[in-house]
Amino acid sequence: SMSAIKVSDAVTDAERRFPMKPLLQCDYFVKYRGAYYQTRDMGLLNPYRNYVALLTSLSEIYAYNEQHARSFAKRLKTNASDFGNCEAVFAEIIVYRHYVRAVHEDLVRRVELHESEADVIVERPDGSRMFLEVFCVNPDFPVAERGEKPIVNDVRTHTQDAMASIRRKLLRKIKKQKQMTTPRENYAVIELNNPTIAGDFSVLMIGAGPSSMTPPLDSSTASSTSAWVTIRPGSTC
Repeated sequence: SMSAIKVSDAVTDAERRFPMKPLLQCDYFVKYRGAYYQTRDMGLLNPYRNYVALLTSLSEIYAYNEQHARSFAKRLKTNASDFGNCEAVFAEIIVYRHYVRAVHEDLVRRVELHESEADVIVERPDGSRMFLEVFCVNPDFPVAERGEKPIVNDVRTHTQDAMASIRRKLLRKIKKQKQMTTPRENYAVIELNNPTIAGDFSVLMIGAGPSSMTPPLDSSTASSTSAWVTIRPGSTC
């Protein structure tokens, strides 16, 4: 009968192909699944950071390196009730997946995970390595109660001293976590996962190298003394 026919869509297709199905029951995944349909139906779906993108990214990483995919999965499962921590892991997944595609195109030799060294390590064909520290800016915007006036938010990411300043967040990360202090090719990859944060900017880069969305794949254009900051709402690729 017609009632017995199951309708397939992007979500169910991604879930069917997903290699780590127990993870789909975690709170973080359940919330993202519901948000996917809600934002899609409202015309507000973020094409870079959503439930299908999460499943697809992890599936591609799994195909490239199962151990690394399971490492991300373990962190998502362990922090399933901490939405902010999971969002940070998702940012790392987005960056890692970007370089997996570059491996297949012979632009990168390999992608590595060594938590004590950096969030993501990328080795170029010439053997040189980039050490990427990934973090996302995920504002907790207050929401007006029913019947109240809308709350207008002003997030200043491109100023020097505001609490939301990318500069201040990066400096706090370096000071508190002692990251990016070893003399080597250190890069900060920063994701603004809400387009409203960027204001008039869609991309902001600081450092030496060609005009690309990610740290340079050619070591001849890189500098061990300069920081490379990539900012784009929802994605680094």
